[in-house]
Amino acid sequence: MTGQRLGQGMLIVVAATLLAACATSPSNAPPGATFSPRPPPSRPTSSRATASVTPVVRASRTVFGHSVMGRDLMAFRLGPVGARRRVLVIGVIHGNEAAGEPLALGLLRTAPPASTELVVVPNLNPDGVIAGTRQNARGVDLNRNFTYRWRRLGRPGDQQYAGAGPLSEPESGAMAALIQQLRPTVTVWFHQPEGVVDVSGGSVSGRVNPNWPQGDGLMWPHLLVARG
Repeated sequence: MTGQRLGQGMLIVVAATLLAACATSPSNAPPGATFSPRPPPSRPTSSRATASVTPVVRASRTVFGHSVMGRDLMAFRLGPVGARRRVLVIGVIHGNEAAGEPLALGLLRTAPPASTELVVVPNLNPDGVIAGTRQNARGVDLNRNFTYRWRRLGRPGDQQYAGAGPLSEPESGAMAALIQQLRPTVTVWFHQPEGVVDVSGGSVSGRVNPNWPQGDGLMWPHLLVARG
């Protein structure tokens, strides 16, 4: 993440371990959430930016799931498989917070540090990005649809509607299965509009370098109450 100006208006959530928030079971884990060579996707792609990206370094690409409207959920993988550190980056989860997608795609233009495997999911909510909505095509806030502390919240279309149940949406189910497969050391989620970095916790959160956000002009708080 260093070496890129992030600017203002960006909230970056750093989850420094695999949490129960992404737990899933075989019954709701979508098929195909593994990294294997595939031809270019024939379904509608997540966005023009993701569809047109050409990584400068050698990267494997997989379609690990599909959105409500059938658009591909793509992940790019760089660096040595089985490296000591594995970093997962998600550019977009809220469709009206799309500034993280080009930032995530920018990571594909350089090789990751030694002993680090990088997995980039540019856009987890392609339907929302195309519609310009925070929620997915069924009106669910994907950020509220994971299993960790899930609770009934709102109605379809409400800003923070949590869905009919945990992992009720194909996007969150696919993401949960991918995280279970990868078991990343650090996960980075881009949000807007706050110009801060939120360390969500975890067993290695104390080892995340606090000088990184300062170098990009961002604050480094821990948000006790996440507003988005």
